[in-house]
Amino acid sequence: MAEAQQARRGHAPPRPIPAAGGSRVRQIVEVRFQGLRSDYYSYRGEKPLRNHEYVVVEADRGQDLGWVRKVVDGETHSCDGGCDHAHHGPVVPPSKRVLRRAAQVDVERRLTLNAEEPELRRRTREFVRQHGLRLKVSEAEWQWDRNKLTVYFTADKRVDFRALVKEMARAFRTRIELRQIARRSGSEDSDAAVANCAAGSGCRRSSPSRSSLPRTRACR
Repeated sequence: MAEAQQARRGHAPPRPIPAAGGSRVRQIVEVRFQGLRSDYYSYRGEKPLRNHEYVVVEADRGQDLGWVRKVVDGETHSCDGGCDHAHHGPVVPPSKRVLRRAAQVDVERRLTLNAEEPELRRRTREFVRQHGLRLKVSEAEWQWDRNKLTVYFTADKRVDFRALVKEMARAFRTRIELRQIARRSGSEDSDAAVANCAAGSGCRRSSPSRSSLPRTRACR
């Protein structure tokens, strides 16, 4: 009955796509994370995902939690440039996957991590002060599984923060990503430099993706 009412309002849920071995749905899902981060994922399951549902997704060396911003038919939709290998007409599904719907305990864990972030920012700023670096820490954000800590910062000039990252990796016992946010027209959604580092690691160039801004430098 609820689905019929949604259909009359023009908000009918995605149509399940029949698959071998039973009826399963295939969808392309835009997932939103903290701040303005978002990315595209493929999903296949017994029940279609709906907007605003919390989901657990594949992430950098682990898992992350976000909520569904948009879902579309995975077999007939064009991603308009947002998915891996996107083109006009049907697209190859994104390589990253939605692993499952989030349980209440998963969402509570995200809220707990959110509550820790003011202290993370304070400690990170203290590390920056100790290293005498001329940069301003804006945010510090845990990946849901705590396998990565991302720090957003601004700086007027190029900063060598390799020693800072190594010390933070030892202190927090996780992978550290420093993301520089360029100052341009007051917007944070502009060119950025990213360093993904761990203690004792080397560096390499990596190509950008939709969820990471251009000029990416990764240290692994």
